[in-house]
Amino acid sequence: MEEKKGKILIVDDDVNLLEVLKLRLQFHGYETNVAESPKEALRKIGRESFDLMVVDLMLPEMNGIELMERIFSEIGFQLPVIILTAYGTINLAVEAIQKGAYSFLTKPFEHHDLILHIEKALEKNRLSSQIENLQKILSERATGLNLVGKSQSFQRVLREAMGVANTDSTVLLTGETGTGKELIAQTIHNLSDRFKNPFVPINCGAIPETLLESELFGHSKGAFTGAHRKKVGLFARANGGTIFLDEIGEAPQSVQVKLLRAIETKEVIPLGTTIPQKVDVRVITATNKDLMKEVEEGNFRKDLYFRINVIPIHLPPLRERVEDIPLLVQYFLTKFQGDGSSGLKGILPSTMSMMLEYDWPGNIRELENRIERALIFSKGSSIAPADMFPEKFETSGQEEEVDEEFDTITDYSTAKASFEKRYIISLMHKCKGNISQVARIAGRHRPEIYKMIRKYKINPRDFKSSE
Repeated sequence: MEEKKGKILIVDDDVNLLEVLKLRLQFHGYETNVAESPKEALRKIGRESFDLMVVDLMLPEMNGIELMERIFSEIGFQLPVIILTAYGTINLAVEAIQKGAYSFLTKPFEHHDLILHIEKALEKNRLSSQIENLQKILSERATGLNLVGKSQSFQRVLREAMGVANTDSTVLLTGETGTGKELIAQTIHNLSDRFKNPFVPINCGAIPETLLESELFGHSKGAFTGAHRKKVGLFARANGGTIFLDEIGEAPQSVQVKLLRAIETKEVIPLGTTIPQKVDVRVITATNKDLMKEVEEGNFRKDLYFRINVIPIHLPPLRERVEDIPLLVQYFLTKFQGDGSSGLKGILPSTMSMMLEYDWPGNIRELENRIERALIFSKGSSIAPADMFPEKFETSGQEEEVDEEFDTITDYSTAKASFEKRYIISLMHKCKGNISQVARIAGRHRPEIYKMIRKYKINPRDFKSSE
């Protein structure tokens, strides 16, 4: 018998449809319960827990949206809800989604469409629970780490980090410079059973070859000229915890041999001695290079590559997680300006549009640096495009023109509308009029995007051939 995928409550006053949906969902492996009225649904919700609800909009006593809100209030949290209706208006869809529904299906619908909605809703709920649990653990352990991002690619990284945390397997983090590899390495450490013990990072490319071996493995007094005292290496300092070898691809061949031995035997031999020392260390490595190519060119040992590449985790560049940029901007604005006291600077809509279009070759590190610099040199109450990207503006007149344009906005609702319109137009350009992509990047449902498109009289066809 197929394992149950989740427990679903279906609420509809059409008894025949209830029976059909129940059989369909059971066939696909879901444990299914039904209710013919809101009163019966509330009674069942009070007695049992469910993973998802499928609710008809037009019900006796109260409609499906009112029932959904009542249930959210009684159970104290939102579970995924799919609204069914024969009255498929955009306004109803938007209202349902704004009040917490996951999605909205118009009758008659194909049963595979409902199954697809259910699968996606349950998966999104599982991911959200995992991320919340991860943040809770990190908060309880007072790590000070801030994992900012809601994009699918970033959530994949966090899921993989959670999955490998309580193993001792070596992890290889790959990705461009500035993507947050050390942050993920420390997250893996802090989620593991080793979190009370040291996390010791070292950048293998920042230390001269002559000193790297001593830094990693230590040395005895008199081991070489200038070794006036015994030095404990980083492997020994990380004993019981985790050592993070950043830019492992920069390590010289002479050190690669000894790294391989240390990882395989869990022993290190300090310079100037012949006596191995046992170390209990979890090894996480990182690189922005193509290590397989380095192996082929003879720059990196093949045996070490396969030893450190037991669990690879790839970090996406910022240009592939555009939907995270507004969240990261807000995080860094708060970080550099404090906790929300008066006089804090914001970002002009035109600046945000340029940030969404920019490729960010330096990734999150570049974003952080640009925001810090813009806050220092910005003269206005908001960060203008010329503050964020001074290299793109040859004269200050362009900056003044942007500020003057924005200064004509005098009230909050007009400012909000101006930002929404520019934001959607920017995304429409980027996605070439593809509404689904716009909704994904904006973190909104398609009906909400359609509503804004109508509101601002934007024609998606105008962007189909945009470059």
